[in-house]
Amino acid sequence: MVARRASAAKAHFGHKPSAATDRSWAPHSCHLMPHDRATKQDLIRGLIAAGRARELRDLLRGLSPFCERSPRGPVELAPVAETKLVAAARGHLDFIVQFGAERSHVITGEGAHYFSSPEKFEEWLRIGAPGVSLSEVIALSQN
Repeated sequence: MVARRASAAKAHFGHKPSAATDRSWAPHSCHLMPHDRATKQDLIRGLIAAGRARELRDLLRGLSPFCERSPRGPVELAPVAETKLVAAARGHLDFIVQFGAERSHVITGEGAHYFSSPEKFEEWLRIGAPGVSLSEVIALSQN
């Protein structure tokens, strides 16, 4: 177990694993879970904890090189509630990118108020983090 954690820690800091190390560990997962047991939600939380909210935001906006470009079949409209949660998750990630995860409310010099939405973000995670696929999150977390 210690060797696996050391391997994952090295991968987290940009070291490539050797053939002798276990390659199933998520390099940026704060939980250090193997991908076959990690959920999409665990990997997303790990990316945020690793300071990669900007990359996750880009993935959710469809601007990441890790977005799947293959056709997904007929387009189905998502329920309004789901669409609102995806928008809230994007807004929360925007806030984290701009002001950091430690703050929840910011007032600028011009008097503008900005708020994070951790409750809505957690609700988005609870319903399965629509808008990003597990394979996209895995690809991002392995880079």
